[in-house]
Formats: sequence, structure tokens, C-alpha cells
Amino acid sequence: LLKYKFSTQRAVGTSVFIVFVSTVFSAITHIVIMQISGESFFTIPVMSVIVWMVPGAMFGAQIGSKISAR
Repeated sequence: LLKYKFSTQRAVGTSVFIVFVSTVFSAITHIVIMQISGESFFTIPVMSVIVWMVPGAMFGAQIGSKISAR
């Protein structure tokens, strides 16, 4: 942070964005692998968690940025 003169808000925003992108690509990869193997999307409990995790990351990023701006 100090070396590159980043603000804390920018560092937090970048971190949340990286987590969001990683979550989206992980979910897409799991869905593609399941489709190739012929499994149903909602039969595996992990997939139901992913369905809620992606929107949660999106809304959490918005709320977190508003709170950290204070």
C-alpha cells in the first residue's frame, strides 16, 4: 500500500473484485464439468451454495465499499 501509494479503499476494492472474479470462474468451471459428466445442476449440494455465493459477493462488494468510504 505504501510503496505504490494505494489508498486503503482502492486496495479493498481490488481485493473484493479479485475474489468476485475467482468465484464466478470457479462456478462456471464446475457447471461445465457437471454438464460434461451428465450430472444435474441442483443435485449436488455444493452447486446450491454457489448459486447463492455469486450474488452474495456482488451485493457484499457494494455494501463493503459504501461502509469503507465512511
